[in-house]
Amino acid sequence: MSKLKAILTFIALFGASITCFAAIASPSDQMADYWTRATQAKDISPMLRIDGIDAKELTRFEHLLGAMANEGPAVVSRAMNRTGDMARTQVVRALAKQTSLTVKTTRKAVGADRSSPGKLEYTLKAGGGDVSLKFFNPKETPEGVTAFVRGRRDLYEQSFLKGGSFARGRIELNMGGHAFRRDGGRLPIDVVKSGVVIPAEMVTGETAKAFDRTVARVLPRRLDHELRRVWL
Repeated sequence: MSKLKAILTFIALFGASITCFAAIASPSDQMADYWTRATQAKDISPMLRIDGIDAKELTRFEHLLGAMANEGPAVVSRAMNRTGDMARTQVVRALAKQTSLTVKTTRKAVGADRSSPGKLEYTLKAGGGDVSLKFFNPKETPEGVTAFVRGRRDLYEQSFLKGGSFARGRIELNMGGHAFRRDGGRLPIDVVKSGVVIPAEMVTGETAKAFDRTVARVLPRRLDHELRRVWL
């Protein structure tokens, strides 16, 4: 399977709207095309908006930010970065639960491009292909290797972690802890993959929902906090 790239992002078109959306694409030029189409969409509401939030509740932020002139983008950027960092934490945890990878692994996999006053967008990004079975607590049996993937332990028949026979004793292969399967004869051997592709997982299921929920819950609160810091 070819490698994928994915993003979870929210963008502030200052004085117009704030919206959340998820995207997945491969290769990168398709991602760029998606991004162009998304940010130039004609149906963006002419008000401050966050998907899942009552727009009427948030229009006061639009008026306040407009009155702040040059300080407005900095206020929005601070709120977006705090919100985005909290969303990344929730995405990392949800992704670990959804895939059965460790939080340490998903934290390394999910990067962030943070907002600035000149570029009001916060993006979580991940890339890569099918994850090796070695990251899912593999255990060897005479029938093959078992691994804990997406909340269940499955058997990958005719795969192995070590060499030698079970009767005489198994021997460490010193090949990075991967599970292998023979492709026909004794050689070659192939690395066994899990079927988990982190970019695809990040924009689906509970992981994508965790991003949306966190942004919708936290961003209005952070905007209010940052505005109070300036005005009070």
